[in-house]
Formats: sequence, C-alpha cells, structure tokens
Amino acid sequence: MADITYGTWIKDGKAVDDVYQGGIKVYGRNLASGTGLEYVMGFGIPNTTWKNGYAFETLPLASGAVEILPQDPHTFWYTLTQGVTYTQTIWLETDATVKNLSAAQITWFTKWVHDYQPAIVQKLGQNSYKLVSTYTWPSKTNNDVRLFDIGNLSSTFDLNTGTYLKFGKLKLEKGSVATSWTLAPEDVLK
Repeated sequence: MADITYGTWIKDGKAVDDVYQGGIKVYGRNLASGTGLEYVMGFGIPNTTWKNGYAFETLPLASGAVEILPQDPHTFWYTLTQGVTYTQTIWLETDATVKNLSAAQITWFTKWVHDYQPAIVQKLGQNSYKLVSTYTWPSKTNNDVRLFDIGNLSSTFDLNTGTYLKFGKLKLEKGSVATSWTLAPEDVLK
C-alpha cells in the first residue's frame, strides 16, 4: 500500500512516480530536489528574502532585474532524456496588475542557450497563479537543463504596480499534466 509522506507517495520505502484515480493523474513525482529550500529568485534582484515558503521580493523590482529564476544558494539543474515529455510548474503570488497571462514563457536553459517555450498561467485565486510549461525534450548537445527560468514575466504582469512578488513550490515531473506540489522523494527519504 502507498503512503503519503510530506506529499510524496512512498510504497515499500521507495518513491512512486505517478498516481492515478479514476484514470486521472493526481500525483507526479517531483524530479527536482531541494525545492523546499531557501533561494534567491532572480538574476540582478539582490533583495529577495524568504518568507513562509516563498522567495519574496518587494515591487517594483530593482533596476537591472533581468531574469526571474532561482539563484544561489540553490540553482536547479536536471539532465533531461530525449523524447521524454516534462512539465515545469512554478507557483507564484503577486498583487501586480495583470497585463497578458499568455505572454509568459519558461526557458529550458542549456549551458549558454535559452530554449523558450510557452507557459500557461492559471489564476488560482486572488493574487495566486501557477505557471506551467510542458515540453518534449528534443535532445541537445548538452542535455543538462537549468529549470524554473521565467521569461516575459514583465509582459505578463506590470511589475511597476503592486507591492510584492512571491515564488515557491517549484516542480518538474514527467508527462504533460501538472499536479500539486510535493517535495522530491530525495528530500523526504533521507
């Protein structure tokens, strides 16, 4: 019998990859470990703090803030496999004015090359959103990918309005369905 430990499905001491109920995927294993750790969110954004499980930044963003992605002390890299479909999900909160929810992108970054793919932004509640990008990995000369790198966020939200921007609950899973955030099994089974 499978059991949930910190949101991660465990059976016989090993992680379960997927769980279906009534033919619908309700759980996918988080392949990115360390997503519950503190990190700075954004290249050129020196003031990110960690509050209640989220990287927190006061708006408007500092001058020179060019990319929104996890930075030190924890950056997320994963080696992808050709022909496998992956989904990246990033939960965020902001009270900034929405400009265009279809403008967001996630780059599947390899070494020095950005591979921008569309992201679907789902509104979950007041000031609460989920960014989802699904991509079947085509294979590159370098299959090591930096995850959770958001493009065009300033085209999605007017980051000169509002008071805050929060990121957290990062997830990479196999398949094309974004399921609820969980820790990676490696973070639970230590």
